[in-house]
Amino acid sequence: MPPKPPSVIPLVDRDIVFSALDISSSPHPTGSYVKLFQAARKQRIAVKIYGYEYGEISALKYVKTGKKVKWITGHIWRFVHIDKSLPWFNRETGEEVAKSEKEKISIPDGWAPNTSQIFWAFDVKNHILVFTRKNASYNLSPLQAERFFSTLLNEACKIVAGVDFVEVNTVKSSDKIAEIFSKRVAKLEIQLSRPNSDGDTGDAYDKILKVLKATNVKKKTEIFTSIPGKSIKPDDRMQTEIDATLRSGRIKATVFDDEGKKDEIDTKNHPLETKILFEPARKIAFLKFVAEAAVEIVLSIIQKKS
Repeated sequence: MPPKPPSVIPLVDRDIVFSALDISSSPHPTGSYVKLFQAARKQRIAVKIYGYEYGEISALKYVKTGKKVKWITGHIWRFVHIDKSLPWFNRETGEEVAKSEKEKISIPDGWAPNTSQIFWAFDVKNHILVFTRKNASYNLSPLQAERFFSTLLNEACKIVAGVDFVEVNTVKSSDKIAEIFSKRVAKLEIQLSRPNSDGDTGDAYDKILKVLKATNVKKKTEIFTSIPGKSIKPDDRMQTEIDATLRSGRIKATVFDDEGKKDEIDTKNHPLETKILFEPARKIAFLKFVAEAAVEIVLSIIQKKS
C-alpha cells in the first residue's frame, strides 16, 4: 500500500526529480525509526540547509498494517531565517534603514517567509527515504538532504533510548559503478559505512555488519592499486562491498579508457536520480503520484541489492 500523502500541493505540469537516502540507526531496536522521527518532530529543530535557508519537518503521517508502521510521510518546510539583529537595506533610498525605522518592523514570532514544501516518504522496513528533489519551484540537492536528515536524526537519537547514532547516506547511481568497471581501473578506494541490515538474514551484508560491529568500527576505507597496465578485478568479497556502497558508502576510482585517457570518478557526485513526468491529464492527485513513485523507487533500490 502506498504511503498516504500528508497535504495537498497545487497541480501544475512539471517533471519531478526524485532522489533517495539510506538511513541506518545503530543499533535499531524495534520501533526505533518511528521514535526517531517522532522525537525530531517533537523537538521542532530548524536545520540549516544553505545560507539563511532552514528546514523543519512537518507533522507526520503513518501508513500501518495492523499496528505496525510501514511508511512515515511528511514535508520539509523550507524557509528563510531572518536575523532581526542584522542591518536592513532600503532599496528606495539606497541606504541602510535607520535604527528608529527598523524598530517599527514587526514580524510575528514563529513566522518564516519564502516557504516551500519538500515531500518525503520513509520506508520503515527497508530504511530508505525518498524525497522530491526538484521541480519548477524548488531544488534540494541530495547532499543538502543528507546533511539535513543526519543533523535532525542525530539530535533526535540523544533522547531515544537504545540508539547510539544515525548514519545517513545518499543512494548512488548504479550506472556510475558500471561505468567504472567498463574501463581499466588503476586505483580503487572503497569507503563503507555500516550497511543497512537487520543482522539476521545471514546474507553478505549481515556479514559485513557483524565484522564492523565486532571490531567497534563505524566506517572503513580500503585502497587498492593495480599492477601497472592491469585493471582491478573484484573478487566476491570486494564485489559485495562495492554493491553495499550504493547505499552505505562511496567509491573513488582512477580509470583509463581504451585510448589511455585518465578520469577520476567519485560515486558521491552521482546520486540516484529518477525523473518522472507528472501529467494532470491522468486525473491523479499530485501527492498520490509522488507516493506511488516512492514505492517504485524503493523497490528498484532493494532489487539492486539482491
